[in-house]
Amino acid sequence: MTESTERPWEASEAWQRGQDLRYETLGEYGEERKRLFQSFHPELMRFPIEFVFGTILSRPGLDMKSREMITLVIAISTGKLREIRSHTRGFLNAGGTKEEIVEILLQIAPYAGFPTYIEGVYGVLEVFEERGLWTRPSKEELQGKPTGSGAGD
Repeated sequence: MTESTERPWEASEAWQRGQDLRYETLGEYGEERKRLFQSFHPELMRFPIEFVFGTILSRPGLDMKSREMITLVIAISTGKLREIRSHTRGFLNAGGTKEEIVEILLQIAPYAGFPTYIEGVYGVLEVFEERGLWTRPSKEELQGKPTGSGAGD
């Protein structure tokens, strides 16, 4: 049985549009998730790609940066760490900035609560670290211990 007969929905216009937009937005991380889910069952990625990306996210009216910002806010507000990481990547890929993400996090804190905000910060930091946009302080720095040499060295 060929892949096209196993997954006939992949021939649809919505699937193709969704696949292209999803790859543009989430890149190789999205492709890894797709392959992982499809290894368990071929249809598990059908609706996220065909419906979410191919129908909803491809609608006119909002640019992808705005859509990713909204999705990131929802992911943070609901405490979905994997989605926080995924849509932090998507927001950055769509042109979002560190400053905008900081403002998103600060806006979430009073409305969704500080535990939710903290989970969001952790997810964002992971993505910034993996992309080389932020360096995690050393254990000594986090513990408040001096790390450099003293004066006169």
